[in-house]
Amino acid sequence: MSKYATHPELSQIEHKIGLLRFDRSTTSKCSVGYGYKVVEVCVRGLTPENVLRQVPTASLKAAIAQLEEQGVIGIAGESALMLPLQGLARSMTELPIFLSSLLQVALLVPAHSREQKFVVFTKYAKRVAAQKLHLLKDCGCHGMESNIIIEGIPDNADPDMVVQKFKSMRRIDHKLAGVILDCEELVQHADRLRALTAFPVFDIVTLLDFFW
Repeated sequence: MSKYATHPELSQIEHKIGLLRFDRSTTSKCSVGYGYKVVEVCVRGLTPENVLRQVPTASLKAAIAQLEEQGVIGIAGESALMLPLQGLARSMTELPIFLSSLLQVALLVPAHSREQKFVVFTKYAKRVAAQKLHLLKDCGCHGMESNIIIEGIPDNADPDMVVQKFKSMRRIDHKLAGVILDCEELVQHADRLRALTAFPVFDIVTLLDFFW
């Protein structure tokens, strides 16, 4: 059940979400929660390095089938680096696929003035920044590169450090309109960021809440 749901009958509904992870990726102790039960599956042979070159199609299909057998109602991804697989994954299932919280960019940027920006916090900053143009195209976003800033945050970051990071960026750039947390390990910082900055924070949970 979404943390925003208030009707008592909704508490009886268990929303089970699948989470695709890179091969040998460590299971997060802070996996997506907020009323969602998460089933994590690693895609054998899929790494941040080969996601653009040698996609293990059979392994991806097997991972999706495994999640379907677990009764998930949707499938999310570990990071924006999985976005190039969005179309392929959609062809393998009738479940909704949302491989990155960056998919919300297509809604957020057009809803704000042309000068406003969003910062993306991710543990894969160098790779996401290098692929930003292509990743935004995978989100259906064209000409929005200047509205998105990529910043690195380790998945074991101190919560206060994450808050101070955004505050210091906001002092320098008053056009920052909010935060997008890319990796699901960073979801644990979302509410603290909201409370201590009074700015909107988007992550995989806000994307899931859009559906349920």
